[in-house]
Amino acid sequence: MNEDLDALLRDHYRAAADEIHADAGTVRRFQDAGRAAASARTSVLRRWTFPALAAAVTAAVLVAAAVLFWPGAHRPEPPRPLAPPATPAPAPTPSAEPSAQPSAPPTATPSPSPSTADRPPRRPVPAHAVAPTATPAPSTATATATAGPGGPG
Repeated sequence: MNEDLDALLRDHYRAAADEIHADAGTVRRFQDAGRAAASARTSVLRRWTFPALAAAVTAAVLVAAAVLFWPGAHRPEPPRPLAPPATPAPAPTPSAEPSAQPSAPPTATPSPSPSTADRPPRRPVPAHAVAPTATPAPSTATATATAGPGGPG
């Protein structure tokens, strides 16, 4: 648009706005309209309060009944160790020389034990104890090579 036309319209609207005055009837109409809108909001809230509360209580009762009457709900959980699970021992690396294996495992000889009143209580064996692994015997070829041609002495 033209700038002169814009200026004329702006002056006209300002003059018209300056002449607008709200009387008591207009103010009362606006206040009544605001109260009606507020009561409409609260009536919607009041209308949905009871059904929403009833649905929440029903859902809570259903969940409680399912937890109490579920099959196996009263069985205690089997005990678990408190220690972390044992990590598997690393596999021994195969060596070039054969390792010396004992022909029979060593047997433990029983020793006389003191009476149960004299000894302290036993400590429980931890669940993560690692079993001993077989390690290859030291090589005799490396011992003679380091000793020299005349032998070890």
